[in-house]
Order: sequence, then C-alpha cells, then structure tokens
Amino acid sequence: MIRNSNPNAMILYGTITSPFVRRVRIVLKHLKIRYNRVDTSTQEGQKQLREVSPIWKVPTLDTRKEIIFDSHMIIDWLISKFDSEKLLIKNTDNNLIMVADGILDSGINMFYLAKENILRENILYLQKQYERITAQLDWLEQSIEPSWYSGPLNYSTIALISAIDWLKFRKVHPLDEHLKLLEFSNKINLHGIIKDTLPN
Repeated sequence: MIRNSNPNAMILYGTITSPFVRRVRIVLKHLKIRYNRVDTSTQEGQKQLREVSPIWKVPTLDTRKEIIFDSHMIIDWLISKFDSEKLLIKNTDNNLIMVADGILDSGINMFYLAKENILRENILYLQKQYERITAQLDWLEQSIEPSWYSGPLNYSTIALISAIDWLKFRKVHPLDEHLKLLEFSNKINLHGIIKDTLPN
C-alpha cells in the first residue's frame, strides 16, 4: 500500500517503526522532499519490496531513476543531491553513527528472536548482545554533549535518536541508568521533524 500517493514522488519502502527507515524519513522531512511510502508491514508491501530489492530489507528508496538499498547509501545520495551546503554532515561524528548501528544490530537481533520465544536468559549469544548494548549505552552516557540536542541537526544525532527511541519503543534494553541519554531523547524530540517521526 502506498501512503500519501504522488505519482511523481520518490518511493520509500519501509515501516514507521524501523529505526533505519526513521533516519531516512527525518532526512527527507528536513530537506523538504515529498515522497510516497510503501508500508512493508503488510503482505502487499512486502511483495512490492521484494520486487525491487534482492535483499528484502528496509529502507529501500526508489528515486525514479535508481533503486538504493541501504539507509547510509540513501542518506548519502539525498545529501549529495539536495543538501547543497552539506549541513547534515557538518560536525557529524562517525563514531556515534557506528555505535548507533551497533546498538540496533544487537537490539533488532534480540527483538526478533524474542518473538520466537528465544530469550537471552537461555542463550549465551543473546546475553553477549545484551551486554554489548549496555557497553555502548555506557560509552554514549559518558560521551554525550549538550550540542547533540541543542545544535543543528546532523546525521550522527539523527542516527542516535533513532536508535535510542527504538530501544524505548521496543523495550529491548532499559535506559533507567542512562539519564543523560534520556534527557537527550526528551530534548531532541521537541524538534518538530524528530517528533513527527516517532515510532508508534
């Protein structure tokens, strides 16, 4: 199913709960780019995704000239085409992006296995993934700076808020001991573009 149909707009394949899709949605909104979204949480949406992407993963973007399969590649393409001053990559911290990716790599793994009743308490591999998330959250808690939520949006803060809010939404890992990260989430979600893309 295509949402907000516009026959000339780009097509984004993905769900509103995916943190990687959210990154792209934030960038699209920030750059004021109109697009259609195929909801891949439905059977029809999955069918359409598999017709255009051999890896069956979201986000996938149909630019109407080419198909791009990965969130990093999609955002790089959007910035190169529509962000002439490259403001979204100004002051970007690649380590933050890698840590956000690492949190999601472990967290999404745990989330889908838990849906199959495969729990970390019984599997050493999943316990390691949980501990990996904890280590990354601890590093972020120690590294966080006010500029992450008070300065202009950039790709690293977009990646980070998408990861933190996904953890909160899916309840994969508690954040009670990471008060600075919770403050970061609360403050940056006051930004209209960020708030409008919250998972629900």
